[in-house]
Amino acid sequence: MIAWLAFLLIALLTACGPSRENRIVVGSKNFTEQLILGELIAQQLENKTRLIVERRFYLAGTYICQQAILGGRIDV
Repeated sequence: MIAWLAFLLIALLTACGPSRENRIVVGSKNFTEQLILGELIAQQLENKTRLIVERRFYLAGTYICQQAILGGRIDV
């Protein structure tokens, strides 16, 4: 229950960040499976939403990716 509330709070706080003017930022870690998954997500978002998708791949690891999400530097 506490984990669910923490997740909800983090999701709400990251949604309150500055507007990116119809742009989605996709990030991934620096290994093959994550790069492929990030590119697949980016392509699906481009095709389904017609929004600009910025790719930020080769992030060092889990901690860096988590901090980027919490800081509002990446969306997915």
